[in-house]
Amino acid sequence: ARATGSVMPLAPCLLAALTPREHKVSLVDMFMGDGVDYESDSDVIALTVRTPLATIAYDIADRFLARGKKVLLGGPHTFAFPEEAKRHATAVAIGEGEELWPQMLRDIQHDHLKQFYVCGPYPVERLPGSVHHVKARPDLEHLPFMRRDLLPRGRYTMDSIFTTRGCPN
Repeated sequence: ARATGSVMPLAPCLLAALTPREHKVSLVDMFMGDGVDYESDSDVIALTVRTPLATIAYDIADRFLARGKKVLLGGPHTFAFPEEAKRHATAVAIGEGEELWPQMLRDIQHDHLKQFYVCGPYPVERLPGSVHHVKARPDLEHLPFMRRDLLPRGRYTMDSIFTTRGCPN
């Protein structure tokens, strides 16, 4: 089923903009009916996990993990349930992606991927495993232009923009 009255997703377009140009990036918006290519030759699979769809995201992640892919999970659900998310991922991002995504990519390239990447003034002592922690939230001043070109703009009725950081809790 295809959604109506949809908004172009912001987080994937931001992460794509933060990805160095030597990497090939493709975006899938399942909300709009895009299918998942489980036979993809991609090395890294990143998923935004929202609580109502967490079980679907975990199923997708598990299928890619079974194929030996590096699976990175982030989004609102991973913030609330990082240990649960880690059971379905190579690494979990908690907090602001613009600080974490480039570091995760560098760590993958150097074979030093941590289990958890956290950005913001959040407690990390109880996370079970290796942690990369950036304590301060980044400001919005130096954000790159979003890679909206990776999704068909005509299918979205609204665009999305950053105007403020949002709820810190």
